[in-house]
Amino acid sequence: GENFCHTIAEALQAGCPVLATDKTPWTGILREGAGYVCTDRSDLAAVARLVDAARLDAAAGRTLARQQARQGFERWFQCQPFDVVEAALAAVAGRDAQWIADP
Repeated sequence: GENFCHTIAEALQAGCPVLATDKTPWTGILREGAGYVCTDRSDLAAVARLVDAARLDAAAGRTLARQQARQGFERWFQCQPFDVVEAALAAVAGRDAQWIADP
């Protein structure tokens, strides 16, 4: 029920795989290995995905899942425009947004 999906970004950044429905903007990133996607919104489907995660080999599987979550965040982050605050500062200054990054 979280509106802006910022908790998903924060979880992935921390290396925590995410379980979400296929109705979020994160579906592609999660399907690429950063987490789990439930196309069926039933409780049983969510439990099945959680069981899949719990069955990962304790050391290697969970480490890989955390790495993939972090890599998913990195892929997403590289595609995102710079911070909205930076854009506002650039607009107020009457400058190109690049000015904030490279004065």
